[in-house]
Amino acid sequence: MKLKLTYTFLLSIIFIGNLFADRYPYRGSVKIIAEGRSHIVYHKHDWGIRLKQMDDKTLTTTADSLESSSITCILKKNGDTLFHKPCPALTSIYFDKKQKYIIGVSNIMVENPYQLYIYDILGNMIKKRGISKKEAKLTEYQFKDFKAKYKSLSDSLMIAGLTYVVDSLYYIDFLNIENDSAWDYLSEFRANNHISLNISGSVSNYIYWYNQDPEIVGFVHKQEYYDPRFKLEYHRKKPFSLTFLDPKKVKTRILITE
Repeated sequence: MKLKLTYTFLLSIIFIGNLFADRYPYRGSVKIIAEGRSHIVYHKHDWGIRLKQMDDKTLTTTADSLESSSITCILKKNGDTLFHKPCPALTSIYFDKKQKYIIGVSNIMVENPYQLYIYDILGNMIKKRGISKKEAKLTEYQFKDFKAKYKSLSDSLMIAGLTYVVDSLYYIDFLNIENDSAWDYLSEFRANNHISLNISGSVSNYIYWYNQDPEIVGFVHKQEYYDPRFKLEYHRKKPFSLTFLDPKKVKTRILITE
């Protein structure tokens, strides 16, 4: 395992670029409150607890996950809890304009596989997505070849939401996979993340993928200092895409169904 992590780290330094050194792993403790017209959403995480759970291999139950990171939605009129569940470490929370969906975003990478989570108001997850600076870009033929060679891994990446299909192209977030051979295979197809060319980050702690004031690291929810303009767009009354401004204020889109 250590050899694999060292190997991945060194190759990442070679071809990723725009990465900044992390002196220590992120261990922030955060509490966020977002208030809508009829709901209040609370999020809290303690990544010191989460990293200890990972080290001790005690992150095995829902209760364990709730201890280190959770999201809660409460109905304002009577205080009823609509849902309370584990979630990734989030940086900010937004309601969409119709107040039917909750958009949770994060710039935290370490032990945090997803930087985007979208829930409906009852807590059903409608979108989860990890964000990396680099990914593998494959044609349909190349993807079929990869799947033939690594079927189990390919299926796992699809189930985990780390494979995205856009206009007959397959994009795979592969940097953290543990299979050396598959890692080497996919690295031959590496490309910038297809949602934006302006994504940057640190080696392991942070990924910067939406517009954010450079002085705000993301530990505290201070929306007044920046405006990523997260907006859910609808098609036939269902969420179709999420648009927002990337770090250089370029309008960017993530498809809900990719």
